[in-house]
Amino acid sequence: MKRILTSHQWIILLATLALSGIGLIQANWIYEGHRLKQEEIDLRLKTLTPEIAKQLRNEKLFSNVELLSVDEPIPTDSVELVIDSMLKEEGIFNDYFYAVFQRKENGIYKSNTDSFKNELKSSNYKVCISCIITFNFVKEKVDIDTLTSESLEKINLAERPGMTTIRSLEEMLRVHGEEFEEEILWFSLHMPNQFMLAVRAILLQLVMTIFLMGLLMGLFIYTLRALAKQKKLSQVKDDFFNNMTHEFKTPLSSIRLASAVLKKNEDESKKEIYLNLIENESKKLEGQVDKILQLSLIESDEMTLEKENVELHFLIKEVIGRLRLIIDQKEATINLKFSKDDFWVKGDATHLSNCIYNLVENALKYSGGFPEITISTFIKDEKKVISIKDKGKGIPKEFQSEIFDRFFRAQKNDQYKGKGFGIGLSYVKAIVEAHDGKIILNEAYKNGCEFIISFPK
Repeated sequence: MKRILTSHQWIILLATLALSGIGLIQANWIYEGHRLKQEEIDLRLKTLTPEIAKQLRNEKLFSNVELLSVDEPIPTDSVELVIDSMLKEEGIFNDYFYAVFQRKENGIYKSNTDSFKNELKSSNYKVCISCIITFNFVKEKVDIDTLTSESLEKINLAERPGMTTIRSLEEMLRVHGEEFEEEILWFSLHMPNQFMLAVRAILLQLVMTIFLMGLLMGLFIYTLRALAKQKKLSQVKDDFFNNMTHEFKTPLSSIRLASAVLKKNEDESKKEIYLNLIENESKKLEGQVDKILQLSLIESDEMTLEKENVELHFLIKEVIGRLRLIIDQKEATINLKFSKDDFWVKGDATHLSNCIYNLVENALKYSGGFPEITISTFIKDEKKVISIKDKGKGIPKEFQSEIFDRFFRAQKNDQYKGKGFGIGLSYVKAIVEAHDGKIILNEAYKNGCEFIISFPK
């Protein structure tokens, strides 16, 4: 039975699940931390509101209902001074709004804002400023039968007429509870950005958590990409060695066979044929060895360039001469369109020649039919440019971004099987960049392939 997932894929899957689980746990911790901080702030505000009301009453800012009934503004500066100082002592620096009001219709309503009236009247941070403690607290927690004059004095309702005896308080609570509740004066606070107050309280932990999770995710993605790249590199190296074996085996077999025939055959007319065969196959082997040496240069990162003044037009003509045998065999056409400008550059003649050789050889190899190759030189944007284009099938779009990668071969339906090691273009790119130049594939050219090399003028 075929396995559904490879061991490599299982590791990636399990690592992804583990990382996702850690992320969910961290997210839950942040949520719970924020919720607990909100509850803590809520409790502190509920505890602090009666203290604020008491302080405001002690400073006689909201102690007189009759004065508040007059259409005069409340002493905002004095009130906010008290509230600010008490909130800051508790470490609360949020914006806030406050109001002093009666619940009855058209009752007293004084506030430092024209907004949030409903929110202030229904706020969780509300206290009876007339009696310091809330009415519900009196109704639910005070045992009327055990009230004394001392406890009545603590409730602090003496300012209301008829409220100086226990019996009158009992009557008020049991018979006129709703009326009494509407008459008394309430103080409330409202913080519209209370959510952000809790966020700021855990901001450092939140930022550190997000940073570390982001770093962990980045490292995980980097590791996955590195593994994928390593796996791909391992595969292309295997392909490279398999192809290299084929490329070396064929000429070696031909040389061995020709040598065996020469030993037995004394016909002088046939000797020349077999000697030419041996010579040609030896040149092929030499070419393959050169490519291996190119790969060694790229991988060693110790490539040294012997720079001198090089005339590029002469170099191109020399490369065409070296490829004359292949050009004649394929009945190819080479069009040279050289600029009249000076085309001398400071560079390594051998490596630059190899670069142009690789590009022209690829054009001959992959064009098919009767190749037609155009080599142009011109000056553009203060750069010396060489264009090498053919009229072949071109490179499929899905491969264009990878053609300069080491060992890459644009294999599609094995159309390039046995053609090259996949190191030529990576070598060309390395050499051109070592000369401060740039090489690109012109993706806009649709009639085949066009490689453009540019060097500083």
